[in-house]
Amino acid sequence: MKKAYFILPLLTVSMLVAATTAIAYDDGIVAGPGNEYRDHGRVNELDGRLSKEEHRITQGERNGEISMHRANALREQLADIRHQEQMYLNEQNGHLKPGQQDALNERLNRVSQEINHDERR
Repeated sequence: MKKAYFILPLLTVSMLVAATTAIAYDDGIVAGPGNEYRDHGRVNELDGRLSKEEHRITQGERNGEISMHRANALREQLADIRHQEQMYLNEQNGHLKPGQQDALNERLNRVSQEINHDERR
């Protein structure tokens, strides 16, 4: 019977965490690091691309196609892009203007091409 005393609080906490997470996603909060802005198409598209490129870097590093030093340099470029995105979002109350999105996408395209080049070596 003592076990029930420990399980009930654990279940309560688990359900509270699950409910809070569901509310956060239902409310349209973007899950990007440090991004408290609501769901916006341009922001989500860019954040998705950034995550994809981060994954490619990690995979390349694991496969031995990209050195740890090179992977860190590429991640630093992604961090700079995220920082610039956050600056734009702060200036525009959580929105990206089309020109801002284009500029960030151009920078991200260059990083993507560098990853492609490193993976082919």
